[in-house]
Amino acid sequence: MSYPKTSGILLSDARIRRFEAEAKDTFERSCTARLILNKVDPKSEGDFRKIGINHIVDRIWFVDGVFGNSVFATPSGAQYGIAVAESESRLVLEKLLTVARDKTKECVTEVTGDPMEAEVHQLLDKLESGGLRPTGILASLDQSTRFWDFKLFAPSHEVRRGLMSPEGTFRGVPVFHSRLLPAGVIVSIDREESGTLEVRTDFNIRVSEIHDQQDRESIRKALPNLADADLDEKVRVLCYEIVKATLEIETYTPFQIIARKGTELQLRTFK
Repeated sequence: MSYPKTSGILLSDARIRRFEAEAKDTFERSCTARLILNKVDPKSEGDFRKIGINHIVDRIWFVDGVFGNSVFATPSGAQYGIAVAESESRLVLEKLLTVARDKTKECVTEVTGDPMEAEVHQLLDKLESGGLRPTGILASLDQSTRFWDFKLFAPSHEVRRGLMSPEGTFRGVPVFHSRLLPAGVIVSIDREESGTLEVRTDFNIRVSEIHDQQDRESIRKALPNLADADLDEKVRVLCYEIVKATLEIETYTPFQIIARKGTELQLRTFK
């Protein structure tokens, strides 16, 4: 689809600020990983991961103007915030499930069918018996809805604004959900004892013109169908963070899992 030319129109500061604010707000509300590990400043070297998105998109979404009878609205930045937050969560949850696969007898309880309320009680009791304090319950999508049938589940009466808003509490412990967890899984964790998420660069996003000749050349190599004139009608959307996840498991396992019998403890993937 061809769009009207916009290279002679200044980018809209208001549109860019709104787009970037939506991305940051959604990221902060979607960080399941930070329910599991405490966010801290960098304190070590090595093994940091850069997680991000580098997109070349049409410039028209970030300018003000009426083009014939058409007005082009800026898309929401939420998709960028969600994508980076989910990649961060995948990094942390994969570490957790790797430990669970290695230490199944210590931290995984298999049940026939869906976990019952009594079994969720036992999940928290088992964590507490080890001298730990459950700070959160993270459930797969199918299991998160089951909490509404539990007598001791107190649903939140506030409008949920993303994953960081709990669905309610069970025995005073906040209950959250994650679409990454395989069906039939509930995790209880003590975040204060589970490890750290070192953040060297926290999530940031920016929309920028593409003027640098070396940058333009690298884009043309990656996208050979784009000519110079086409690049004048594009902007770059760059968002990323640099983090390191460390799970503390040397002397104890800071989490317990209920899993439906036969469930493979592998994160779900999405196309």
